[in-house]
Amino acid sequence: MKQVKRLVAIVLIAVCVAGTVGCANEEAAGSRRTGKDDKGPSYGASVELTGTSGQTPEEKAADEQFARAYREFAYRVFRECATDETMMVSPYSLYIALSMLINGTGGKARAELEQALGLETGLLNSYNAGFVRKLTADRGVKFKSANSIWIRDDFAKEVREEFLKTCGDYYRASVFRTDFSKALPDINAWTAEKTDNMIPNLLQTISPDTVMLLINAILFDGGWQTPFDKNRTKEEVFTHEDGTSELRSMMNGMGDGVFYETDYCTGFRKSYADENYSYIALLPKEGVTLDRLVASMDASFADRFFESAEYGIVNVKIPVYKEDYSVRLDSILQRMGVRNIFEDGGADFSGLTQKGNDVYVSQVFQKTRIEVTEEGVKAAAATVISVDKCSAVIDEPRIYDVYLDRPFAYMIVDNSTFAPIFIGTVR
Repeated sequence: MKQVKRLVAIVLIAVCVAGTVGCANEEAAGSRRTGKDDKGPSYGASVELTGTSGQTPEEKAADEQFARAYREFAYRVFRECATDETMMVSPYSLYIALSMLINGTGGKARAELEQALGLETGLLNSYNAGFVRKLTADRGVKFKSANSIWIRDDFAKEVREEFLKTCGDYYRASVFRTDFSKALPDINAWTAEKTDNMIPNLLQTISPDTVMLLINAILFDGGWQTPFDKNRTKEEVFTHEDGTSELRSMMNGMGDGVFYETDYCTGFRKSYADENYSYIALLPKEGVTLDRLVASMDASFADRFFESAEYGIVNVKIPVYKEDYSVRLDSILQRMGVRNIFEDGGADFSGLTQKGNDVYVSQVFQKTRIEVTEEGVKAAAATVISVDKCSAVIDEPRIYDVYLDRPFAYMIVDNSTFAPIFIGTVR
């Protein structure tokens, strides 16, 4: 239990660090329904396919093996995403989206994803099924995780049923067959509904080459166990690393009485109402830049950070803030060793399509939003993986030899009619 709580806290670092960083109810493929019944909001003309394999997936509770794999992934993504701007990324949302995708891969593509995600595919599915059930079952805060797969009409017959069933069984993914030229409102409506409208417009366009979209959407909405007194919120100076400053609304209060300290930073914990989630803040020490702190953050750093806990009265200040952030994750994943899935014509998707090498991932994109107030924190993220048809393979041209090394005739013609304007010979 101690390890699980530590993992949950680490998940929240990547989602909720102050000023540093800015699935659960869906069905899978089989029969069809239009999305215009009493089971949920309407998604226009998109056809929802329902029905899993009918078997209960094997769930595995989060243990140290899963915690270590997830922490390594989460901090690597955070370090790779960190910029000189306020930002926030959800490693969890990306982890789940990639975990669905891995079930459609084979060979080199699967090996690279397993290396990045830290677990073999079957074990990954079981851990994720158990972890999301644990996260979404907690009371006192709202945590929702939903998954969906959107398939272009003319591509549906090429998708392997086993892939959709696995995503349905382990990730409770809804599967929609749709006309992508008209599907944008449906996809954005689905994401908005799953994130309490915090992310109302996930996508602006869909490429004509895209044949499948895999989407994870998460929402965290938790009130503080001990809310901040609004009467103590006041305008205070916030100083940037370059020495400039500005006034910001700053909440004043107390943390949970837990203080952390490492070589690079100090920090505190403030719990949410259910005590299963916490807000963790990390403040670089004097002389340590935020970039240097971020560069040091990995699973080993987290172990040292949380093991440094001391207990006493911890007075804290947190700015009131709202932030939106968007990021393309393609190059980040490639730097993490995930490359084959992006190869046009060379990706191994033998677990997803009948041909296996006719699709590739064209982009991985994420949007996030966070709101921190005296009452609590609300954060949302949506990750979309775009799967495109490979470019048409052009056959190598046959080679012919025509050597004008003896008498020949020639014409000058009108290209639209091929009518000869001049005809001649050379002898």
